[in-house]
Amino acid sequence: AVKVDSGEATAERVLRDHHGHSIIGFNRILGQGSIFNAELWGILDGLTILHNKCWDKVSIRIDRVEVIQAIQAAFSRTSNSALIRRIQQLLSKMDQ
Repeated sequence: AVKVDSGEATAERVLRDHHGHSIIGFNRILGQGSIFNAELWGILDGLTILHNKCWDKVSIRIDRVEVIQAIQAAFSRTSNSALIRRIQQLLSKMDQ
């Protein structure tokens, strides 16, 4: 989320199991930033938590289609975004 008046960004997520039950919630205060980057940080932090707990099947569901498209497009080419590259690395590890 990004506060419009201040530009302060926060990545907030609730991770759920395949039944929709909450597993864990978390947030990260990012400071100045965009909604796009806040979404990427939320995905990265969520994947990191799941990877550390040895979960290997993941479904990412967010409202921002452009974020998912950027992650998917980057699999066919190298992304300029370090966040997207880190997300790709985690997804690749979880897919093994």
